[in-house]
Amino acid sequence: MNIIVEDTKEILYSPYLQNHEAYQIIDPTWTEEVNKAGSLEFTILPGHCLYSSYKKLSTILDITDDSGNDILWRGRILNDQKDFYLKKQVYCEGSLAFLLDSVVRPYDYKSTTIDAWFSDMIKNHNAQVNAEKQFINGGCDTFSYKVSTSTNDYSQTLDALQDKVNALGGYLKLDNKILSWTSASGQISDQVIRFGENLLDFTDYIDGTNVYTVLIPLGKTTDDVALTIKTANKGKDYLESDTGIALFGRIVKTATYSEIEDAEELKKQGMSDLLDNIKLAVIITVTAADLSYLNADVKTIRCGDYVRIISPPHEIDSYFQCTKIVHYLDAPEKNEYTFGRSMYSLSDASTEHTANNYASFVKIKDTTSAIKETTKALEQDVEVISATADEAKAAADAAKAQAEAAEDVSNAAKDTADRAKSTADS
Repeated sequence: MNIIVEDTKEILYSPYLQNHEAYQIIDPTWTEEVNKAGSLEFTILPGHCLYSSYKKLSTILDITDDSGNDILWRGRILNDQKDFYLKKQVYCEGSLAFLLDSVVRPYDYKSTTIDAWFSDMIKNHNAQVNAEKQFINGGCDTFSYKVSTSTNDYSQTLDALQDKVNALGGYLKLDNKILSWTSASGQISDQVIRFGENLLDFTDYIDGTNVYTVLIPLGKTTDDVALTIKTANKGKDYLESDTGIALFGRIVKTATYSEIEDAEELKKQGMSDLLDNIKLAVIITVTAADLSYLNADVKTIRCGDYVRIISPPHEIDSYFQCTKIVHYLDAPEKNEYTFGRSMYSLSDASTEHTANNYASFVKIKDTTSAIKETTKALEQDVEVISATADEAKAAADAAKAQAEAAEDVSNAAKDTADRAKSTADS
């Protein structure tokens, strides 16, 4: 990967120029994370050709692939710190943070689509900032239903967008300058992280700080009464996670979705958030070798992708959502991948199908366990059958030997009888 100054196309870092004094930087580290701006950090030496060329907040850097054709990440230099030896530790924030440079004024939308609201937020932002910090609207494919939303506050555009995403679900995704609000966090990766091959380190931990396993979702309030899911949930106003309850016990919480006016949609959103909460409580971090560096036909793992991890010692064989990647640009073999434990079998491509996906995952998991038990029983049966077969073979061999001995005795008796008859005739 390369680091390029966007407007001048000058090279700040390239793995092919690291031995050249004019291009040496130390520990270039790019961190990307789902629904966050991400960051780039590095230390630049006094002899670097761009040591004094950049400007904070205005110089935009691009991280590109090795060919330099595809921009993987954009960001601006936010601050730096100079040490005793004049080396400067530089910190850059991702271009999603450009949305902090504009303000959303009070608004009142009556029965509008989320896509229309999202489009207005981007137009409003673009009208307030310079061209290099503007975005192209990639659309919102998350929700089709209409909402009513209003605010009397003045907030940064990024805060307004993240509040809505946190409330309604989905992902803010950037492809160069195209900003989208999507229901899918990424693709199904064709890579497999496998113990004994490209899995180098593994950490598994549970964060129970904000875990809940039973959720009471509340929608829009009308005449001081909040909408519940009773009419869409067989008279129950709450949702449960059987897996969560098995892991953590019953922990009840309410969540308010003041913009949702339909009980079915309220139930879907509540179930999505409940399952996501359990999913994010269990996190694994792995250090793995990216096979795309060795095989051009293998696509690199991107943040948001679902990746299959197979590690028999850890009793893991499932797809996990990659929620964070730390890229060590000068040592890619050290890259760290953080995965939220997937409660689904393959992907989160649609929040509408989250509950079904989860049920399928649990069914597959239960079926797998049953298969393992059946296989174990069959193996035991095979051992018994094998032992019985061995005993039967031994008995058959003994019987054959006895039969052969009897035949020999019979033949001997016949010979004796023949000789006796011959003697009697003479």
